[in-house]
Formats: sequence, structure tokens, C-alpha cells
Amino acid sequence: MMNFYVFVYGTLRSGQPNAYLLKEAKLKLQNAWTYGSLYSTEQYYPILIHSSKDKVYGDVYEVTSTQLGLLDELEGYYGANKSNLYNRYIQSIYTEEEEIMAWVYTIHPSNECMKREQIINGDWSTYNCSP
Repeated sequence: MMNFYVFVYGTLRSGQPNAYLLKEAKLKLQNAWTYGSLYSTEQYYPILIHSSKDKVYGDVYEVTSTQLGLLDELEGYYGANKSNLYNRYIQSIYTEEEEIMAWVYTIHPSNECMKREQIINGDWSTYNCSP
């Protein structure tokens, strides 16, 4: 069975509402980061937009193909060149010690209108959603 690395930065992180989907997954890296810009939305989840200057912080899990399918369902990802809520790309994830390649869910360009406030520190888990 093939396993995959997935970078999570929002509601899939530990202590967040969708973390239960990763309870059987293996935590590979904590406090990792990748390039991107993080934004709040009117829904209770963030969106990540490609950027080469900003950083987004999160964790990397090792998941099975079944678990990846569940994440795809949550993220509204139906495959390449489809009408997705999020797209899924492989990109570099960094820690102080290493760099690995992992799947990252980024908002589909047609849904970028969902973005509200940029989360400047790039960390959803410390972001205060209060007005």
C-alpha cells in the first residue's frame, strides 16, 4: 500500500474541528512551513493561495490512499482540471532540519473571492477569528 505526505494548515491540524480525520495517520513533522499566503474566510476554515514570499505554518502527516481520499472529499477535490473547491499540489515543506515534498491543498483560483483577511503570521492555529 502506498503512503503519501500531506501538509495541513487549517481545520485538519491537531485541536481543530477536522483533526479526527487524521487520528489514524502518522504525524511526520510539526511546526513545518511552506510558501503561500493564508487568508480567513466567512466559513470557519482558511484558504491558502500560492505565493513565493509569504509562509504558511502547519504539520505533515503520512496518510494512506484511503485517508487521502477522505481528505480530498473534505477539501472538495475531485481531480485535476475539475471544478474543485481546493486543488492539490505537491510542493516543498520545510523545517529547520529538513525539506520534504508533500501534497498541499490550495484554493482553486475560481474560489479566491472567498478570501477575507490575510493571516499575516501564516498560522491558523494562533489566528484569532474574533472581530
